[in-house]
Amino acid sequence: MMSRTDSPNGQTPTKNTHAGAVVASRGSRHTPAPEFNSDDAVRLSASGDIHLEKLIDRALRGTGHLCLGDLHVIVSGGVIVLRGKLPRYYLKQVTHAIVRAIPGVLEIHDEIEIV
Repeated sequence: MMSRTDSPNGQTPTKNTHAGAVVASRGSRHTPAPEFNSDDAVRLSASGDIHLEKLIDRALRGTGHLCLGDLHVIVSGGVIVLRGKLPRYYLKQVTHAIVRAIPGVLEIHDEIEIV
């Protein structure tokens, strides 16, 4: 998709949109959109997992229930594994509700023990 707009300096910049990337260019010269390989996908996925893990940890610690902050959270591609021990089933339900509400969570695997 190409769109043209006039610029104040007399040149006509073009915008190339390719696979969601917008790259500005001048005249007939244009910069190709960056390409990603499988290593980039793994790196981006790992970065997203780390971000999601931090969001979950912060949300659990922010509840005021100190024991929720002791849970171990593992994230892989939006799939969450919750491990640890809680004193009441109610707290397990609270944990699930909090984690489910976070954008990016696709699935929850519960390995929480009630002691």
